Amino acid sequence: MLNTIGLILLFSILFLVLLFVFFSFRAYFFGAPFVPSNYGVIKKVLDYTDIKEGSVFFDLGSGDGRVLLEAAKKGALAIGYELNPFWFFISKINVLLHGLNDKVTVKRENFMQAPFSEADILYLYLFPEKIAQIEQMLQKKLKKGAQVITYRFPFLNWKERKKFEKEKVFLYVKE
Repeated sequence: MLNTIGLILLFSILFLVLLFVFFSFRAYFFGAPFVPSNYGVIKKVLDYTDIKEGSVFFDLGSGDGRVLLEAAKKGALAIGYELNPFWFFISKINVLLHGLNDKVTVKRENFMQAPFSEADILYLYLFPEKIAQIEQMLQKKLKKGAQVITYRFPFLNWKERKKFEKEKVFLYVKE
């Protein structure tokens, strides 16, 4: 009996590890793998945005939800898009643990279908290929005055409003 329970537990853990590896490996081909944003950088950059009570904040590829939580703490209605089921689940737990489920929504959807015209501020930490792909689309779909924060990889055709050279963070405003 004990051996059977041990085997079931072992196979369950192995299955979960394989799922994690599969979805993490898959992310390299369909977006970006989870690489967490630095909390200090997040807080610093959000201080330079026009984030305020009721701002609509999108995080495209929201991972564990840390950026969403910081935006919500500043009063934003934060919406994250995360395809990886593991990180989607982790971010949902983080939102509940921080008691911010009234200000944070995490969607397991492709962010390319997001209603960008509703966003006041967008946060992107994506590979250059995805940044280039979404840059033109945002130019067409964002409302005037919407802010875009890119981490590590800049837009090629937008004029920066603020650049944090050391942290490799770029802040843009849709004209």
